Amino acid sequence: MSSWKSKVRTPIIFATALERYRTARLNEWILRCKSDSDAYLNGQHLTKYGVQVVVEQLLIDKHCRVLFVMESHMTPEGALIISEALRNNDTLVKLFLSHNKLGDDGTKFLARALSCDNNSTLRELSLCHNGITDLGAEDLARMLASNETLTHLWLGSNKISDLGLERLCEVLISKNKTLQVLSLEWNRFRSYTKFNILVDMLEQNESLMLLNLENCQLFRHGVEQLIDSAKKKENFELLIN
Repeated sequence: MSSWKSKVRTPIIFATALERYRTARLNEWILRCKSDSDAYLNGQHLTKYGVQVVVEQLLIDKHCRVLFVMESHMTPEGALIISEALRNNDTLVKLFLSHNKLGDDGTKFLARALSCDNNSTLRELSLCHNGITDLGAEDLARMLASNETLTHLWLGSNKISDLGLERLCEVLISKNKTLQVLSLEWNRFRSYTKFNILVDMLEQNESLMLLNLENCQLFRHGVEQLIDSAKKKENFELLIN
């Protein structure tokens, strides 16, 4: 019986010890962060509790202005905690959440927190490599329709396809006048007809200064159209291949 118990309890003890180690490591990194400055917490493997600690100590107590939480295994639940903090935050300017596990649900939480007048300080948001599909892209497009603060949005290496691209272009044509950088590299846009809305967006949008469409498996003829349209714009850079 004792042997059976030890076999059952060992993984639990190991998990608890590992969690204590991660918590101690996180606290060490947070102590190094100065008030009103940048915080780098990449690779921390954050649990729900860890994200709460980050929000309370860095965003609320230390008024962090730039937060890097990349490659940290953050889930939609973690994104929800951060999104709730964003609604009442007036100091965070840049938020980098690339290479996590936010998915469409986590993206939705963040998009809602940045919609309308919920947040008026965040200017740069990176959500690369988070498994975001067209659903998440639609939520971000709705956010961009009312957000007048965000200037940089990185969405590279996700699962956004033609519909998501169309929704983002539509809002950049008709609503959003403040976004300057949109990065969509390593997504897959299959439909040739979507090039028309991309061309329309380049011709009508006046705020965008950089559009990254590298490695999106675009049709050659469509690429040539986009390059021609980009050449007609001043102070604009198109990254494409």
